[in-house]
Amino acid sequence: MAYTSFMQILGLHNRTAMVAALALLAALAFAVRLGPTLEALQYLALTALLAWASVEDLRSRTIPNPCVIAAVIVRAAYFAILAAWGSFDADKCLYCCASGLGTGVALVIFGLAFERVTGREGIGGGDVKLYAVSGLYLGAGGAALVILVSCVLALVAAFLTRGSQSEKTGLTRTLPFGPAIAAAIILVALIAPC
Repeated sequence: MAYTSFMQILGLHNRTAMVAALALLAALAFAVRLGPTLEALQYLALTALLAWASVEDLRSRTIPNPCVIAAVIVRAAYFAILAAWGSFDADKCLYCCASGLGTGVALVIFGLAFERVTGREGIGGGDVKLYAVSGLYLGAGGAALVILVSCVLALVAAFLTRGSQSEKTGLTRTLPFGPAIAAAIILVALIAPC
């Protein structure tokens, strides 16, 4: 009996096309949810950057540094424009920056502790950077929710892709985590933007 993957069932044979379609849906959702605002523009740019990160993670198991840097620049530009318009909230800016930094530091510590105890890498550096971006955009509570949602999404993805060729041959299979993190950031941002 021939194996049929979840993507084949959906008729999606190209991961890049699937990521692009989902990013377009997310962009439309942000446009509808937030209307024609600076906040919507910021999240549209973030969506494009998260799509780029997802495609690269699927292809090469890496999150490009320029993608993360661009996400930070977009958030900084958002706060700078608010300051220029006279509607800058210094407390919110400080909270978001501290949340991004705190999320990144906490996950680096967790990853190092996990590796020390188990001898295996617990979390990739690119994943830590994406989680830090979630803190920068969504605050500490939003970042915590992103961690939870991304883990659930990754478990669903692992379940749906079980029986892949690597499992049939007995090889250890890894799952790129970037797309789950990106999807979680978008979902949380749509529900409760910071």
